[in-house]
Formats: sequence, structure tokens, C-alpha cells
Amino acid sequence: MLSTGFLKAIGIVFLALLVSGCARELPRSGAVLGAPSVSAYQFDAGDKLRIVVFEQDSLSGTYEVNSVGNIMMPLVGEVRAKGATIHSLAKTVRSKLANGYLRDPDVSVELTESRPFFIHGEVTRPGAYSFSSGLTMERAIALAGGFTTRADTQLFAVDRTDGSGHPEPITYRLGLRDAVVPGDTIYVRERLF
Repeated sequence: MLSTGFLKAIGIVFLALLVSGCARELPRSGAVLGAPSVSAYQFDAGDKLRIVVFEQDSLSGTYEVNSVGNIMMPLVGEVRAKGATIHSLAKTVRSKLANGYLRDPDVSVELTESRPFFIHGEVTRPGAYSFSSGLTMERAIALAGGFTTRADTQLFAVDRTDGSGHPEPITYRLGLRDAVVPGDTIYVRERLF
């Protein structure tokens, strides 16, 4: 005859196996040691850009990428910025200005402020935070006040766009030493036990 305590222990082990079997396996990203290079950085909503059209002060200024991924410039109107890099956006603006407005415009683009990252779940102060170069999961969690007592402190789910223009983010499982990139949404989950 089996004891009640033994049956309870078997039930708990069975339940833990059942729950872990139902969990969706998330792709694991490779460790990223630094932020994406500025030249390869792809703009998205919330990024702030400084665009300089040389010898054209009325066209030069700071522009924010709006919620649909565009910036609004004098003369040329809306310019698609989402998914563009520094070099490709400068080329697009140059082309639009050369189309009937300026002869051989010289344009430069600079990222002045990147979009924030977001952290939710079992942290002391969830919310949006400013991104800084070289930010890791460990530093992001520290910015959010650290873990709560119920947090899973080993693996975190991160929704990240893949840069290919696919509208839906991909969810990754990352550790404390993995990099955070602008626009990430981090979920610190509650541990099971």
C-alpha cells in the first residue's frame, strides 16, 4: 500500500512534467555582446533623427519617426523611415529633394535618440526605459528596480522584431548576459516553485 505523502509527491512531479510539456519552446538567440552597429540600425517608430541638408537650414532639423514609420519633412512631405538605415534614408531624402526641389543636395542622417525598450512582469518597476548602447538583460532588470521575490531569474522572454520587415515580433528566450536592443519587450516570468 502506498502512503498518501508518496502519492502527493508523484502527483506534484506529474503536474510539473505536464506543465513543462505544455510550455511553448521558444527559439534561443545566440549571445549578442553589443548593440547593433549604428550604420546597420533600422529605424522604427519612436526613433529621433537629425537630418542635415547642407546649406539648407530650413530643411535641416530633428525628426521623430511616427507610429506608421514615417517622418514629415518640408517640401517633400512624408518619407518612409521604418526599416531604413542611416545610409538608405539619406539616399531616399536626397532623391526626393533632387526630384524638382534642389540640384545635387548633400544630405546626412544621424540617430539622436533610439526608441525605448519595455520590461514587464516580475520586476519592481515595470515600464518603458531609455535604451543605451551595450545594454544587457542584467542591466535592464537593474534599471527596472530588480527582480520581485517571485521572479524566474534565469530565462526571460523577449519580443523582438527581426529586421526583415515582418510585422510580428519573434519571441526569444534570453539569459542575463544577452543584449537588449531598442524596441525589445522583455517579460520576466513568475517561477513555478
